[in-house]
Amino acid sequence: MAGIGVHDDRNRCSPSLGIGVHLQPEWVFMMDRITQSALAGAALFCQSFALLGYFGVVVLVTHVFVVAYEEPMLRRTFAKDYEAYCENTRRWWPKR
Repeated sequence: MAGIGVHDDRNRCSPSLGIGVHLQPEWVFMMDRITQSALAGAALFCQSFALLGYFGVVVLVTHVFVVAYEEPMLRRTFAKDYEAYCENTRRWWPKR
């Protein structure tokens, strides 16, 4: 069983929240998407260009982090397994 607070081999490289608490990458991705959706919704609801700009900055920072840090780290850690995963998975949008 994997999830928040559960440690096994599948989450050995997952971000840590403290003493023995690890997050699966899916949870980090989901929390980021919820934050981005909330910012986009608030910008539209409030008709705020400032919030829309902030939303753009959050999306850009997330993309740069994934491309510049996370993907190279995963390539170093998992090598061929990660390359095979990348061949079958898009970065941001699921395949149909």
